[in-house]
Amino acid sequence: MVGEIGAQGYVARLEDTKLVFRNERGRVLKKVPPALAGHPGLPRLVALAAGAEAHRRMCEQEAGRLLREGVTVADRTVGLLAADAAWAEALARTGLVASAGEPAGDGGLLARRYRHPALPDAERVLLTTADAARHRDRLMAHQGWEPVGPPTATGLPAAAAMPFPESALAGHPAREQEVLRYVERLEETTSAWQTWVKRDIDAVLKAIAADEPALSRCFLDGVADLCLRHGGDSADAAAWFARARKAERIAGEPVDQEWLDARYAAVDAAGALTETALRERVRQVTARGADRAAARRTLTLLGDRTLREGPRPGLATDLVRTARAAGLDPARELARLAGRLLPVRDLCHPATREFWAALLADPAWDLVLAERPHLAHEVVAAGPRPGMPDADLTLDYLERTGALAHLTAADDRGGAAPGTAADWLRALVVLADLRPRSGAGPLLPRIAALLAPRIAADGVPVDLPYPSRWDRRVPGRPALRLGVLDLLLAAGAPVADPPPRLADPHLHRIETAPRPGLSALCADPRFARELRALLRAEFELANGGDADNLWYQPHDPKGWATVPTLVDTGPGRAVLAQWCDEELAELPVLDLDGVALTLARFQHIGAAAALLADSDRARRLAAVDIAALLLAAVRAEAPEPALDLAGAELLLGAVEARSVFRDAAAGLLRQRIGRLLGIEEERVDREFARLVQIAANCRDGLAHLVPLLTPAAAPPAAPPASVPPAPAPPTPVDPPADPASAPATPARVRVGRLLREAATSSPLWGGDLDRPSTILPGVSAAFPYLVVDWQTELLRGDATSPGRLREYADLPFAAERGPGRWRTVNLSRPDRRPTPPAGHLFRTALSTTLVLHSSFHQAVLLEYAPGGTFPEDGPAAAAGCEIRTGTDLAQQIDPDLLHAYLELFAERGPLPTRPGTVERLAERLALTPAEAGALLAVRTHHRDFPSAAEKEITRRIGAAAVREFRTRLVPADPERLWTHGPDVDRAVAWWHERYGAPTAAAADIRRAAADRPR
Repeated sequence: MVGEIGAQGYVARLEDTKLVFRNERGRVLKKVPPALAGHPGLPRLVALAAGAEAHRRMCEQEAGRLLREGVTVADRTVGLLAADAAWAEALARTGLVASAGEPAGDGGLLARRYRHPALPDAERVLLTTADAARHRDRLMAHQGWEPVGPPTATGLPAAAAMPFPESALAGHPAREQEVLRYVERLEETTSAWQTWVKRDIDAVLKAIAADEPALSRCFLDGVADLCLRHGGDSADAAAWFARARKAERIAGEPVDQEWLDARYAAVDAAGALTETALRERVRQVTARGADRAAARRTLTLLGDRTLREGPRPGLATDLVRTARAAGLDPARELARLAGRLLPVRDLCHPATREFWAALLADPAWDLVLAERPHLAHEVVAAGPRPGMPDADLTLDYLERTGALAHLTAADDRGGAAPGTAADWLRALVVLADLRPRSGAGPLLPRIAALLAPRIAADGVPVDLPYPSRWDRRVPGRPALRLGVLDLLLAAGAPVADPPPRLADPHLHRIETAPRPGLSALCADPRFARELRALLRAEFELANGGDADNLWYQPHDPKGWATVPTLVDTGPGRAVLAQWCDEELAELPVLDLDGVALTLARFQHIGAAAALLADSDRARRLAAVDIAALLLAAVRAEAPEPALDLAGAELLLGAVEARSVFRDAAAGLLRQRIGRLLGIEEERVDREFARLVQIAANCRDGLAHLVPLLTPAAAPPAAPPASVPPAPAPPTPVDPPADPASAPATPARVRVGRLLREAATSSPLWGGDLDRPSTILPGVSAAFPYLVVDWQTELLRGDATSPGRLREYADLPFAAERGPGRWRTVNLSRPDRRPTPPAGHLFRTALSTTLVLHSSFHQAVLLEYAPGGTFPEDGPAAAAGCEIRTGTDLAQQIDPDLLHAYLELFAERGPLPTRPGTVERLAERLALTPAEAGALLAVRTHHRDFPSAAEKEITRRIGAAAVREFRTRLVPADPERLWTHGPDVDRAVAWWHERYGAPTAAAADIRRAAADRPR
């Protein structure tokens, strides 16, 4: 039985080094019972339990170290240690085998036995040294442990330095009680070196620095060592080590430099030496009058650290300075370190490239070559290393090491074995594919050009990787390097047969540099065949088994934003043109589904359609009669209900484009078709609705594609959708701009322009919501319509403001001058029937209205009245719709001021910050600083979401008052925003006129509210 305490039937005792609480029935409790919570002996048992757990961990660590280092442990030593149950368990767990014989010599570690009065049946054995034994006895006595017998030699090797906390007692014999007290506090804080919470440990260390500064350095070093020994965070240990060195410098104590360098080496080996600490040590040993022996030891530290972790920034400079301070030849020391690092492990890190670039240009490189005559063979045998495909110095490295000459020389002239050059090139390509970003660099083609003659002479085929878009197991962004293959074929080097369709790579990850013409590749029938097959499969949407119009829709311009490099080559253009002509030749004989698939393929090639611009091709595409195709498809596949040509044209003029998935159209479409044709919804079956939807999609697809194939308006990127015709050949209303020369027009600006043009070109509306004047595709992107708060953007003036203000300036109600008026309208249908979908346009005698957003029986419309007069009952009163709310979009800012602001922004950049402006405004208006900042439109963390203060000030005075205040903050001359800031005086005068000047009491109340903790 071990030591225990008890009260009211409850017992606390140590069982197998663990503190266990039991009730009167002997049942184990999960927490301390109230009867024992204040017992005076409880802290002693808690400390004993924590110490026993720490001792058990120490035994396991020491036994593991002896096993790893292969230390011979005599039978007698094992017997001494096994008297301690923790040691016996650790030795059994590690499987340490004892050797016959007695311990060798009396030096090294000593076994010291201790007993505790509360644990009469337990004995603890600790390993210590002769000079530390008496200090260990003092530490154990402070915890209640008494030594048993004299120390016994174990023959185990001892560390050179005395461990902590014995070192603290040895270094400060006059402060023994203080050392013991702070060691006890640290043991309590860390639960006997088990839990490492830096905040709590720092509190103890700061107390030591304040009360006993002479002990600070010793305790910082000791805590750092114990943290590393007992599994703490190496970053915390690094911080404590650095603080110890700082305390050392502040105290100005004489320090044994050999001991200090041993500390640096030990901490570095444990991975806890920071660059800052190492740089400081280099500065110390290279100062004038520094110890040369210390500089030599630091030189060794630099070499060992570089060998383990790679070069660090400024390594070459530090090495030269340290070698000079040590009285050694810098060139020879550089050469010695380079010899340990060669062949290079990687060239990924900028510091590594910096070191090797400096070394290759240094005279020390000649010493490296003299000491390593077979370096070229070693570099070639090591193969390409990570970072080589991106490093500019790779070619210089290969030349200076002789590896390039070894790779390119003939076999009979000392060159590498046949096939080595081909293997090297393939390995280099594989490394290049591991990069996180794809893209052709100049190095890979240059090395391929240098190796090509040797590969051709060897006759060993090069088998470069062919990355497939379907293989997601390959890391990085692999690219197919057709330009390198073309270079090899042009040099007569054999290349392995390509896989079918070149393994279906991503077209945007095909590189054609440095030979974009691919003449040699096209001359090889193997590659020409697979190249053509790849392009045809890509154009026809057949390279993934997805040729059924589910991937792309005939109306959706979501294809290539840029022309793939392969398509923009001579072979690519030829295959594209041939494919286009074949597709257009088949159009006259295709049914509606076939035309939809063809248009979807043209949408897929996106920007590449600019390469097909031709008047004849545009004419042939525009000649497609969608209404006739719809009529034929309905008669063949869905004869009920009956449909004539007039009905087909009616449907095409009223049904908006929507994607069709799994042969299903939107449910509301059947209702609309029934109303348009005047029949019951039940008679409109699923197939009929699908055909109508596909026809509407083809209508918009033609309206988008015909301008692309027209030479006068052939952009290389997908343009905004244009107004669809009904049923005549489509004519673009808003020709798209070339994105290479101008940015894409924002959707809100484009929709406003289309609405203004439709006010004079579209037919008048007859009053039926299912029969709009016309349909504008792509309108949903313009909702919500007015999202730019020009006052806020002018006052913020950050990097986002110019783009938003330009969009605001281009909105038609802000850009045009004339009698026309604009407004947004929220309307609803009292009969709760669905409102028209987005894109439907209705032209009346007074105004033209466009549906921006539709949700059940409510809709948001953009309305334009050319004559300045809106219909009294709303734009859709003829259909029974009622206006719920309406907002006039009046010109609120002088366009000249807006354009002057944008010019100043382009010249001067974002508005400068003006410290104190918020505080002064808060004082003048008796507001909190947060509320004053909200009025000044100060940017918050979430730019487009109002802060709590902005919501509060808006609730109190209203959004209109906030806008008016910000309007008055904008000076008449926008240049003053950069020179003087907002016009605070004018805005404050308006505030005082409207709300009155704040009283002193109100200011005090506001100030107190701002200071109140939340």
